[in-house]
Amino acid sequence: MVTALQRRARAEEDLIAPVARRVLPEGERLAGAVAGRQAAAVRAARRLRGTGDGPPADGAAALLHARLTESAGVQDALLAGLRKRLGGRERRRLGEQVARRLAGAEPVGGGAEDRRV
Repeated sequence: MVTALQRRARAEEDLIAPVARRVLPEGERLAGAVAGRQAAAVRAARRLRGTGDGPPADGAAALLHARLTESAGVQDALLAGLRKRLGGRERRRLGEQVARRLAGAEPVGGGAEDRRV
């Protein structure tokens, strides 16, 4: 779970955040908020697994759920803005890039071609 959360956060930071920062009036704030919430979710997952700061505590699963819910809420706002600002072709291309990254078919860190949306 930790690895999956980290992979998703990295894909979004490398691929979605640059586009959001470029095309959304509040892109910088939203991209930062998504990154912060995702980092909190990773920390909560590590705590649940028992590899974070201290042993797993009662309520660790509830904390992870809360962090994931917070992350999803901010992410929904960012994606809603991108749906309004990007054309269908741009959205498909971005979605395909993220899907390839999550499937492991595209290297982490990407290249300049990742940012051409």
